[in-house]
Amino acid sequence: MGDAATGESLEAALAQSENSRLKELIQNPLRLWMLCQIWQTGGGLPETQAGLYGQFVDWVYDWKADEEILDQREAIDTALARLALAAMEQNVSRILLSVASDC
Repeated sequence: MGDAATGESLEAALAQSENSRLKELIQNPLRLWMLCQIWQTGGGLPETQAGLYGQFVDWVYDWKADEEILDQREAIDTALARLALAAMEQNVSRILLSVASDC
């Protein structure tokens, strides 16, 4: 993403990491991109998939550092948690969301 030194430092950190699960996770291009975004802003290597997603969510909120969104973060996180729980309870693998007309 424009800075070879940052990429090289991530590569070195991954080489030193004994977390084989992380190395498996980043075989997926989207997860690798997420890790690159986190790393580029000074984040560390996550230990789990949940850690990767958690750090990425923080990165997105920082990226979209808009007062309106930041004020709504707790409500957004709560709504997403309810959605995830409902999907798990109903054994749904994909969730389709529609955008309300008043958004």
